[in-house]
Amino acid sequence: MIMSQKQLHLISSISSHIEPRIYEEVVKIPQWRDAMKVEIEALMANDTWSITKIPPGKTLIGCKWVFKLKFNVNGEIERYKVRLVAKGYT
Repeated sequence: MIMSQKQLHLISSISSHIEPRIYEEVVKIPQWRDAMKVEIEALMANDTWSITKIPPGKTLIGCKWVFKLKFNVNGEIERYKVRLVAKGYT
């Protein structure tokens, strides 16, 4: 299969960006920090959680940040997408 110049440019543009995997990488980049703030605000606005004491005999379910870059058709970054997800496997 032969790719056009546009397709090669798009693939090159997308593959040149690396999505962070750990919090320490992200906090240094303003766009990711802003996306994290938006996620936290959305969770609070939707009453997704409330802070309570852990009942005796129960364990916490942890959470982690998931970071994804979303690209437009030109291969440029459209937005920084961040989700805070529960570690359901624990």
